Amino acid sequence: MKKAIFSLLIFILILLPGVVYANEKVSLILHPDVLLGVIDESIYQGATYEGGGYFQALTSDKKDVRVEWKEKKGEWRLRIKAVEVDVPVRVSESDVLSDFYWRKGEKEPWVKFTSLNSSQEVARSNKKKETYRIEYKYQPDVNDIPGNYRINLSYNVELYSESDGTWQPVTSDTVSISWQVKTWGIVKVKKTVNLGTIDASIYKNATPEGGGEFGYLESSKNEVFVICNDPDGWILKLLVVDVNYPPRFSSDLLEDFSWKVNGGSYQSGTNLDETAATVDVETRQGSKVYEIGYRYFADLNDIEGEYGIKLKYRLISANHQVKKRDTCQLLWSAQKWILLCGDKNIDLGVLDKSKVSIDSEGHLHFEPLRSLKNPLFVMSNSLEGWVIKLKVSSYSTPPNFEGDLLKDFKWRIRKGKYQSASGLDKKEKKIKEEKEGPLRKVYYIDYRYKPDIDDIQGEYKITLQYSVYPR
Repeated sequence: MKKAIFSLLIFILILLPGVVYANEKVSLILHPDVLLGVIDESIYQGATYEGGGYFQALTSDKKDVRVEWKEKKGEWRLRIKAVEVDVPVRVSESDVLSDFYWRKGEKEPWVKFTSLNSSQEVARSNKKKETYRIEYKYQPDVNDIPGNYRINLSYNVELYSESDGTWQPVTSDTVSISWQVKTWGIVKVKKTVNLGTIDASIYKNATPEGGGEFGYLESSKNEVFVICNDPDGWILKLLVVDVNYPPRFSSDLLEDFSWKVNGGSYQSGTNLDETAATVDVETRQGSKVYEIGYRYFADLNDIEGEYGIKLKYRLISANHQVKKRDTCQLLWSAQKWILLCGDKNIDLGVLDKSKVSIDSEGHLHFEPLRSLKNPLFVMSNSLEGWVIKLKVSSYSTPPNFEGDLLKDFKWRIRKGKYQSASGLDKKEKKIKEEKEGPLRKVYYIDYRYKPDIDDIQGEYKITLQYSVYPR
């Protein structure tokens, strides 16, 4: 037992003089603890609605680390290592450490620690005094959730022993590098979206009987970018803050407006000016680029003029510490348009012996050829109505025909009086006028041809041209 006690005392006597010697012979003078700064939304630069942007690093000024020997002792070196990482719960210490860098002078490359307590060389020297200008940098990302962050660094001075070729620790000291992360978020929206122009082509599959349907204006892929570091995520809301339309527009614009997100189904915009719609609920920190589709269903009430809907996207972090917004202006226009649709070909029939009779006095009687109730569909968004005009653009008869084809051909708008087509090949004639709109209407036209003895065998053709003009 006495030998054990004696050996222990010898060990202590050998170790203690070395430590005392080191503290007396060399000074390691470190800079004060460093506060790198605060991470908030300003750290994310160049954000765009497509998802562009980058994180700006937190960087310190140059900090002095000084080594002074009271007596020159040969070659020595200065080493650095991270000995402690203090971060919020739910944050990986290794991830934070891998984003932390240091360098010796602005011309040197940045160096990062591979792991905790992994030592790296700062410099070697055999001079009595050296001062090193050290810089520190932290490269943030969206996984840096709110809280306080700190990395403790240990600087170590080691002296080279020529007797055994090893480096002997002489002295060390620690310094703290810290920064704070606040809850932050950004929402970026495409500022202007032009849906296009409403004209007569918006009405699809028109038929002379008034069939068909209105189409829509659409812009289906409009990006909205959100980035937020709240560990419990965010809510993205959509609200209409303003609408504009021509003074005499008399419909509800939002009833015909709809929107969708990421290829989903379109949702009605009705009451979106009163109650915000939820675009998305996210449950963790991160970033997303949403694809938003907008659609406006046209109808007859869309009179000539400029239209717009101003949308506000609102980002709310789960902890309600962040409330950000950005707006998008939807624009479209409507031209004054008129649609006209009628039958392309009308067959009045065949004049044969069944259409001819002889009375008791030997006079010939010809039965008229007719086509009744031929639909002509007219529709316009004009407030002033329209005028319909008719002309004969061409006609043809068999060779040697000596009659007056246009005089014997008559037409009428249903329930009106028959009128001769005579002179319509020379001058267009107004046949109908509507004095107000918007309006859609189907007119029914009757055609009649009165045969006579001059109608020789062959084919007869008349091409009628209907034109509609705004009043």
